[in-house]
Amino acid sequence: MDAINLFNGHINQKQFNRKIQEDYNDQTAKTYRQNDERDICTPASLQVISRLQSLSAQFSHKINALDVGCGTGRFFHALKNIRELTGLDISSSMLNAARQPIHAEKLDIEMIRLIWANYSASNLTQNHFDLIYSIGVYGHPAPITVEVINQFHQNLAAGGKLMFTIANRDDEKYNPLLYKSPKRKMIEAIQPMLPKSVNDYLTNRWQNYFISQDQVLTLFQESQFKNYHVWPMINRFICCEASKA
Repeated sequence: MDAINLFNGHINQKQFNRKIQEDYNDQTAKTYRQNDERDICTPASLQVISRLQSLSAQFSHKINALDVGCGTGRFFHALKNIRELTGLDISSSMLNAARQPIHAEKLDIEMIRLIWANYSASNLTQNHFDLIYSIGVYGHPAPITVEVINQFHQNLAAGGKLMFTIANRDDEKYNPLLYKSPKRKMIEAIQPMLPKSVNDYLTNRWQNYFISQDQVLTLFQESQFKNYHVWPMINRFICCEASKA
């Protein structure tokens, strides 16, 4: 099935939310926090930090920023000249860790507001945020769709900037996640005949949302954004940037 059609298809939101809660639990949040110092020094993270610093510094006034899937607050310290930062995450464990983000002494943020929610189901103020960013969320573990991109557009203020990363399906490092064992192929063959609850469980367990750079461009072409740029990052990800007129 074509990836664009797949992401415009159906996802059991309750099961998806529950799976994220299970995967990103207290132990996972603890591990993320322990690894924050190391992981922000990787080439890909340094790329992200550089872009966030540049984007947030482009405004002549203090800005409102939104971090979608903020996790432990790993990139809060990269932001400049922030009036209010809203950190949103579906995992309460990760949000608890974000209350004490790495390099808290470097924060250039007047106020931080943390919200436990799924962005797709959130009801954030429209035309409010000068900067929206999301790192390491879309493509894996969450799907990116035209609807999500349009939601970014609606939440951005005029002149606002958007930046998010997507797991690149063309990167060979993701091949192990895309591999299907003979046992899985056999189960998938009979999956339509299984009870709906079992079918939904397997779909959410095995689902991945990797897409290619060309497919990302297709999504932007179908979105409300007119000004956007998509480019491959150093490691495994595609970076997407856009601005609202």
